[in-house]
Amino acid sequence: MTITIAILLGTVFVCSLVANFYYPQLALRLHIHAVPNYRSLHPGITPRGGGMVVAATNLVAVLIGYRLGLIQYLHILIFFVGGLVFALVGFADDKFELPALSRLLVQFAAAVWIIYWFGGLPPLGLGMGSIQLGWPGDIAAVLAMVWFFNLFNFMDGIDGMATSGTLYVTGAAMLILFINNDHEFALLAALVFAASAGFAYFNWPPAKVFLGDSGSSFFSYTIVALILGSLWRDSMSLWTWLILLGYFVVDTTVTILIRVVTVKKWYRAHRSHAYQNLARIWDDHLKVVRLVLLIEVFWLIPLAALSVWRHEIAPLLTIIACLPIIMFSLRNGPLRENA
Repeated sequence: MTITIAILLGTVFVCSLVANFYYPQLALRLHIHAVPNYRSLHPGITPRGGGMVVAATNLVAVLIGYRLGLIQYLHILIFFVGGLVFALVGFADDKFELPALSRLLVQFAAAVWIIYWFGGLPPLGLGMGSIQLGWPGDIAAVLAMVWFFNLFNFMDGIDGMATSGTLYVTGAAMLILFINNDHEFALLAALVFAASAGFAYFNWPPAKVFLGDSGSSFFSYTIVALILGSLWRDSMSLWTWLILLGYFVVDTTVTILIRVVTVKKWYRAHRSHAYQNLARIWDDHLKVVRLVLLIEVFWLIPLAALSVWRHEIAPLLTIIACLPIIMFSLRNGPLRENA
């Protein structure tokens, strides 16, 4: 079975790599591309929507995993059905630019779909104990999921940022889940990793194709499903996930809070995240992506691993993990936008 899984993951990677080699030509013919504007940090017209290729590759592999008896039917409903619909809506947004309200309604529907099939929010570990929040917790979970869907999209603002973040998160989660003997969810994370790796070559700075809303929607949906499922299976804690996602969560949250205080129409599109400001000031997307990866690999992963082994201090480790990133975001975020 190990050889079968290795072949499946290798096939996913190769198919994603080959499909994304041809996709940019198709995207340009169909006019699925990003045109530079005042928010842009890229110089010319670039194909977008490559995330749909990643999603399609991954979803086919999930079905194969089900046929091989590696993935449960319940998880087909969550990861395949929900992931497919969410990715298709994102792809429609890449092509037609759907109204914000329509996207928001789909996001709420996706969050409810996940919470329904998993049976609500499980008891949340607090380090030394746990708490069951009941239906208020389910509502809070739906709101948190919708926030994460948008948060992930906000982080897709320079070449390679969201894709490298997905590779890092799913790769780290895959290892932790496997060590904790959750082989099914480790495989689900590995399939996303393999499909993303095939796309990363074309999205790496300078990007030949953009991820698009299809990709950011699919990635964020899948990660949320992995989070909630692993909480129910007790194979990863919420604190470990928060540490792994520390840069994405902190950068976006700090940026929004600062804009709420300092900008009248804070909800409008902008490019004032810390990573965007640095990419603009340095005129180098690759340098910023490497910097964030260094933070994630050498700061967040060790703390996430420690939170697995010392779960009783996991909340404290989460605070420790986020504090330097908060300072980094305050220094380089919206307050530095006009630097």
